[in-house]
Formats: sequence, C-alpha cells, structure tokens
Amino acid sequence: MICSKCQRTVLSDLNASTLPPAVSHLMTTNDPPNKHQSSAIDDELARSRANLRSLDIEIAEAQKHLLGLQAKRASLNLPMPQSLHIRRLPIELLVRVFMLALPRDCPSPLRPEEAPLVLGQVSRVIVVSRSIPSLWSSIRVQTMSRVRRLVTLFLYG
Repeated sequence: MICSKCQRTVLSDLNASTLPPAVSHLMTTNDPPNKHQSSAIDDELARSRANLRSLDIEIAEAQKHLLGLQAKRASLNLPMPQSLHIRRLPIELLVRVFMLALPRDCPSPLRPEEAPLVLGQVSRVIVVSRSIPSLWSSIRVQTMSRVRRLVTLFLYG
C-alpha cells in the first residue's frame, strides 16, 4: 500500500481488500479502531497468519522437492574423464596417431616427454603402445664427448 501523502510503501500484515469497509478505511488514517473493528482486524490477522503458515509449509515442501531434483541432476552431471574418448578409438587408429607422434629423428631415451616414452604414461595407451614394435624399432643414444672418450678408453685401453 502506498501512502497518499508521501508516496512511500506502507507495509502491513493486513489485506485491506478482505476487511469490511468499516475497517478498511482505518488503513489510511490514524484513527483508533473500535471494539468491532478490533475484532475484525484480529480475525483477519489470524486468517492471514494461518495462510502464511500453510504457505510456509508448501514452500518448505517445494524446497525439499527442489533439493531432491538438484541432487538428482548433480548425480547425472558427473564430469567425464578426459581419457574417455580415446578409449573408444580403434587400436589401428591409435597406432597411426602414435606413429605420427614419433619425432622425425630417432627418439631419445633421455627425454621421457617425447614419444614413444610419453605414450607409456597413460594406462590404456601403455598397453597399446608397447604392442607396436615399430614404435620401438629405433632409439637414439646421445653421448657427451667426454663420456665418449672415457668409454673408448675403457673399452680399448
């Protein structure tokens, strides 16, 4: 309800439209109610409070139902593992991808982040990658010149 003088909203527990006309005019004045009007106001307040309790119960039930639906939705919205899609690829396609992942020159055993060693770090991929002889057919061994001299000295005296 809006005050006719200051245009501010007036909060009220009472619904003026459900009050008898003799009482509803009190909502816009400062006149005190008589006994009959007080009784009508008390009755309306009791009805309003009963309606509020009923609505609160309905709201609580709706919230409970909503929580159940949200829990159900959350259980259906589980994150999928990133490896899910690779598991569905045929082995022949994985082999082709692995072969394309090999470095152009021979792979270095000192670089585990390169193929084919990196392929052995994923559970399903390790099984597939180890079953492909062509992935493991060549390997590059790098030696440092000092180490090479020591090896040569050790081997050939």
